[in-house]
Amino acid sequence: MKLAVLGPTASGKTKLATALAKLSGGTIINGDPFQALEGCPIGTGQPTPQDLDGQSAEGYGCFPLSTHLNPKDFGVSVNAWMKGLSETICVTGSGIYLRGIWNQFSPLPEVPLSIIKNIRERVDNLGTSHVYKELQVIDPDRANEIHPNDRARVERALALYEASGVLPSRLLSGFPLEIPENWKVIILDPPRDVLRESIRRRIEHQFSSGWPREVKSLMAQGHESDLRRLRPLGYEILMDQTDISMAQKLITIETQQYGKRQSTWFRHQIKNVLRLESIPDDPSIILDNLSRL
Repeated sequence: MKLAVLGPTASGKTKLATALAKLSGGTIINGDPFQALEGCPIGTGQPTPQDLDGQSAEGYGCFPLSTHLNPKDFGVSVNAWMKGLSETICVTGSGIYLRGIWNQFSPLPEVPLSIIKNIRERVDNLGTSHVYKELQVIDPDRANEIHPNDRARVERALALYEASGVLPSRLLSGFPLEIPENWKVIILDPPRDVLRESIRRRIEHQFSSGWPREVKSLMAQGHESDLRRLRPLGYEILMDQTDISMAQKLITIETQQYGKRQSTWFRHQIKNVLRLESIPDDPSIILDNLSRL
């Protein structure tokens, strides 16, 4: 059986996956593109050996920062990690990359380099927030899925629209997000106040574990441009903000907003799943409930 453990950041996905791996003998598979990057385990929240508690896992910290991530190629990698394994537990909080793992995209149009260049120049001249407002007018549904400062995704959405004339939300919706054969899905969906506090505690732990030092080290190694291109959550704030306490506050707010968007997406996009507000004391109950889906 292939099992997907989904949910917003800091909802307890890895903890649940580890508990289920102990019961089933399954291998934990990373479905988070940023946790697949090497050199940034703290800020991307890659599970430690203590977190995994002796369970086998694939796909963490294995891609160089020079990697150009996209959902389709990443999905190919995830499926390669699962190949030959009878029991797998894929963990991700990204709906768009889940589409890549499940190969449920519509074909996207080719975008001419002239359009890409033009949009990048507009962002350089006007700023991401200004161009984001253009996207809000053109396609409010897609804009609602993107953080206003997420330059890469704002540019991509506008480029798709200018190249095709079709709303990017419609292009990216692809096929209905149906659970593939032989897959079961668990969605962790904590109450909003619980999730906000969990995010606050996680970021506090990341900072005390050395996240600012991790960022400085990566910059010293010449990876600033890679991080700005990839845009893992929080890294640009730490590169630009000299006041560490302010950086922690800003990252907490940004991550809480992101977690809210993740929760909303998972509530509306996938049906016939097992939804949990929290992890039960006896995880074997979960396996029993999954067998009834």
